[in-house]
Amino acid sequence: RGRRPGVRWLAGADETGTGELLGSAVLAGALLPVGLAGPADALAGHVETKNSRSAAGWDRLGQGLAALRDQGLVLAVRPLSNRLFDRWRKNALLDLGYVRLFGDLLAGAADAGIGLDALATDDPDADTLELAIDDYGAGALLTRAATLWRRRGLAVQVVTKADRDYLAARVASVAARAARSLEMAGVSESTEGRLGTGNAGDRQTLQWLRHWKRTGRPWPSFVKASFKTVYELDGKVEHVKQPVPELRELFDAAAADDFLAGRLDVRTAKLVGPTGRGVAKLSATPDGRRRAPKADFPAWHLLPLLFGGAVLDDALLGADALDVLDRLLDRETGLLSGWRVLIGPALDADDPAHVTLARAHNAGVIELVPTPHADPVERAVAFAGLLLTPAAKSPVLALRLVG
Repeated sequence: RGRRPGVRWLAGADETGTGELLGSAVLAGALLPVGLAGPADALAGHVETKNSRSAAGWDRLGQGLAALRDQGLVLAVRPLSNRLFDRWRKNALLDLGYVRLFGDLLAGAADAGIGLDALATDDPDADTLELAIDDYGAGALLTRAATLWRRRGLAVQVVTKADRDYLAARVASVAARAARSLEMAGVSESTEGRLGTGNAGDRQTLQWLRHWKRTGRPWPSFVKASFKTVYELDGKVEHVKQPVPELRELFDAAAADDFLAGRLDVRTAKLVGPTGRGVAKLSATPDGRRRAPKADFPAWHLLPLLFGGAVLDDALLGADALDVLDRLLDRETGLLSGWRVLIGPALDADDPAHVTLARAHNAGVIELVPTPHADPVERAVAFAGLLLTPAAKSPVLALRLVG
């Protein structure tokens, strides 16, 4: 499908859930050697990702893709929570998400021992890679990034229905649907009433929304409050979203350039804080209330899309920290709800912290990403992660870049 002669690596990206009233949007990327095209096509090539499928069916497909990782498949799945979707303009938000996803794929490839790190540099001998991204109405940021990636040896396609014509984009689309299915299954289990499909035209979904509105409770986090169906139930005539800031309004100049190239280095990067000065340390409570800096600033709200994920200090995984971990992972208020969470190899399946994290992953609250890095700082550096550590005054947490 669509492959150019001489291409050694296939990569693709797609998203799902941007048009549904219920549930988060999910972005996913896939990277595979050309030699794995046959098995990947056998698993995902026949899947019509726009069609309905049972949660168990999507779970089987997701597990099948995970099994191909030992043969060289790299997957990166990135939730896009409704707290982001409802606040920022969609296409520019997707631009930011896809640029971050490119960095996630590079980091995942490096961890899998695949020599693609040259693609994040100006090395003229970089492996030839084709990247196909579904065109959702890509804006200036993704266009600028794609131009940069092409200069560095990638064959970049931003095309409509990429999952139809490009195998890696189809694999990414299946991975995104599998992750979204996990979230919707988890939401359905914990919510009263039948949710329906989550689409605006689904009668059951509309009945559930009207019933919830009559309760007088705030909309739960899995409802897109920016959709017309919802804000009209709130008696509003429109929902105005904010424009996504330029990269240099989020990162210092050097970090902004590195982010665009997919090689953000958290040892040197700084965020643009409320006064325009560089910020490398933040603090917050487990339920997401910012403590420092005290003044608001755009990068704070976009943290899940600026970094490769959250890295938990070992002290947050001990038996005496399980209450804090539960609060971090609360679907409605938790600081980490909607994040990728990067873990090391040390936790066994019966460890209480691992059980808690796995439960949150299986409910679609977080995307849990296993890595081979036992040391949290090394993990943060490898994946451009934001490190969370206990602060001096419990229950406040320190969020910091590791420089």
